[in-house]
Amino acid sequence: MAVMVEYPELLDVKRRRRALGWTQPDLAGKAGTSQSLIAKMERGKLVPGYGIVCRILHSLSDAEAKLLGGKEAAAKDVMQKKVITVKPSDRMSLVSALAKKHSISQFPVIEAGRVVGALTTTAMIDAPKNASVKDAMTGPFPMVGRDATVKSLRQLVKDSGAVVVLKKNGQIDGIIAAENLI
Repeated sequence: MAVMVEYPELLDVKRRRRALGWTQPDLAGKAGTSQSLIAKMERGKLVPGYGIVCRILHSLSDAEAKLLGGKEAAAKDVMQKKVITVKPSDRMSLVSALAKKHSISQFPVIEAGRVVGALTTTAMIDAPKNASVKDAMTGPFPMVGRDATVKSLRQLVKDSGAVVVLKKNGQIDGIIAAENLI
């Protein structure tokens, strides 16, 4: 069995495909790839190349936008719903293990239910493993509501690496990184 890196956006392809009412052959045809590749990818047995991933995600995004009546997708449509957070008191060794286990590189830092900072790839590379998150974190990622348009998020993600999506009550609802916008 090959060792695979999980890309969070690929873990959501099956749900998105089904929500559109598409079969695996439907998605394969629209993305210019094979049904067997889609099946293996959805089962976690294969990570396609970057070009194929882009075609698959663009096919899904284009169809979802059409369903929205030509309106641009909103943050709630593209966000990664499973958000892994860390606390200021956590050790960088824990963060490193989480990053490897979940194949993620951006962490919101939470204290008392509030976003108080962010931990980026650069900070993780530069920080000693025995340091605390508090010593390596930066200011929080930009925070937006669920209805923020994808168009409005692009520059924020380019500048900061990620955007945190908040529920009306101020709790984290999701996170958007560059991979979610392609």
